Amino acid sequence: MQSNFIVSSDKKYNFSDLVDVIEFEEILKSFYNATGIPNALVRKDGEIISQVGWISACALFHRANPETNLRCLESNHILMKSVSCGKVTSALCKNGLLDYATPIVVEGQIVATLFLGQVLNEAPNKEFFHQQAKNFNYDEIKYLEAVDSIPIVSKEEMESTMDCIVKMAQMLAKTALSKLREIALAHDLDKSTKERVQLKDILDFSPIGVGWSDRDGKIEYVNHQFTELFGYTLEDIPTIQTWYQKAYPNEQFRKTVIEPWHKKVLLAFENNTSAPELEASVTCKDGSERRVFIRVSWVAEKRLVNFNDITAHWKSELRNRAHDAMLEMVAKDSNLSDILNTIVRNIELEDSTSLCSILLLDREGKHLLLGASPSLPDFYNKAINGTQIGLGVGSCGSAAFLGKRVIAEDIVNHEYWQPYKGLAQKAGLAACWSEPIISSTGKVLGTFAIYHKKPASPKLSDIERISFAANLAAIAIENRNARKELEHRAYSDYLTGLANRRYFIEQAEL
Repeated sequence: MQSNFIVSSDKKYNFSDLVDVIEFEEILKSFYNATGIPNALVRKDGEIISQVGWISACALFHRANPETNLRCLESNHILMKSVSCGKVTSALCKNGLLDYATPIVVEGQIVATLFLGQVLNEAPNKEFFHQQAKNFNYDEIKYLEAVDSIPIVSKEEMESTMDCIVKMAQMLAKTALSKLREIALAHDLDKSTKERVQLKDILDFSPIGVGWSDRDGKIEYVNHQFTELFGYTLEDIPTIQTWYQKAYPNEQFRKTVIEPWHKKVLLAFENNTSAPELEASVTCKDGSERRVFIRVSWVAEKRLVNFNDITAHWKSELRNRAHDAMLEMVAKDSNLSDILNTIVRNIELEDSTSLCSILLLDREGKHLLLGASPSLPDFYNKAINGTQIGLGVGSCGSAAFLGKRVIAEDIVNHEYWQPYKGLAQKAGLAACWSEPIISSTGKVLGTFAIYHKKPASPKLSDIERISFAANLAAIAIENRNARKELEHRAYSDYLTGLANRRYFIEQAEL
């Protein structure tokens, strides 16, 4: 986003004749805070009206070097040419960064241009930027640090964001026309109401969940993506306190994490400083959880909060840690029970509403024995320990017998659970999904089960989780069995050798 864009057009009006520039600049700042994407607004004569989010890679390196600056200008020329034709376009600068441009058109005339960028659409190619630093004599360490700070926006997110920009341009046109036609009657238009309407129109199309409240904690708006993420509408959460109680039902977590963070956010407003960010799991309306990164900013006395969904990345990190922890314990020859309990605890972290267990098949392959079940009641664990497998023996007994996954979405009404539904009800269990733990040779070793306290159907992410857990358990169990087999063989060889020695000694004595 550079200052030398010139969009030639015979305009009747300047942008400032149509829209309150100061108000709109606040909206662009809020948009940047909500999305992390740099943006700029440029007049038709090339003058910058507003610019938010300069990135260091461009400001300190690309624009500062004559050769790479020419690349920037070339990218600008491509954007400028397309914008002058009234097109929404993007350009990949030879320096490796993406820019987007959108003309603001009123009655067929371009009054200004919105620019979006610079961004990346995937993780940076370090080799490319390393070579660029070498070619243009950049400070490589500082340059690569600047590259790492560039926002990464996927193709899908950028398409959604570009749609938001287009809609904003359409809104500006309507607002401008309305202003011109009603200026004689609109001298007393409420400024704060105007800000709110414009900001709402923009954020309705944001790819990130967004909401805002007044200083007293009354929630006045949540966007479409917020409802898509969490399921809550404005009617469900009229105040911040209501939101906290539903999003964070664990009272201890609210007291130790949410309430102190909330106080720091209010203090930041009083001191005109940046509000602290927060990473936390949010309980959705349907009882599921999403891991989000939360940022807060202030527009006048409105508290604007955006929620960036990081669930997939967070779960991937949890599983990587679970896998690494299991391998480390196996390498240290830890007790199998400790390894299985660690696996169960790590899998439960992905969903605080789930209770997990591992049952092991005995040597005869007929009975299930308790392997790890730290979250289920002791009386329940004792009752199922030693259960003979078979079709209709709950989820785990049936899964071990069939060698395939068994899903009981509602224990009370599932045919396999009829002999055991009283036990399950006493333990407060309403759903059970069981996955057989199968060795590399296809032998059933046991079962991994996920229980819920309410009837529940597994989603694709749940199926992936239970399959991952069963595979992890299989590795640990097979390793334990292999070690025992080696120990048994070593002991047998020792006894055989001892017997042979005695035989030779006895023969020698004869």
